[in-house]
Amino acid sequence: MLTRLIDLFALSCKKATYYMMLDQENKLTSIQKFQLNLHFKICKLCRLFHQQSDTITESVIEMAKQCSHHPHHQLSNQQKEEMQLEINKELKNKADNRN
Repeated sequence: MLTRLIDLFALSCKKATYYMMLDQENKLTSIQKFQLNLHFKICKLCRLFHQQSDTITESVIEMAKQCSHHPHHQLSNQQKEEMQLEINKELKNKADNRN
């Protein structure tokens, strides 16, 4: 019985990654969200990937907001470096909070 329940709700890392992408687009069902959260409880690497993915997405959205007033605007090397530093800082903060 327990084995059947685990088989029903358990996700592979590959499927969890797919669900993470769907989650960013708000396209997960309640059951899929449950399965993904259950997977995060047992898989440290997927949890880390999810945090990194969220950080990158948030940074890109923020940059897009800043650039929306200048449709032909391109990032300078300094802006790219600052963005990378901010991503690294956020990832470190999230990693520190986990420990």
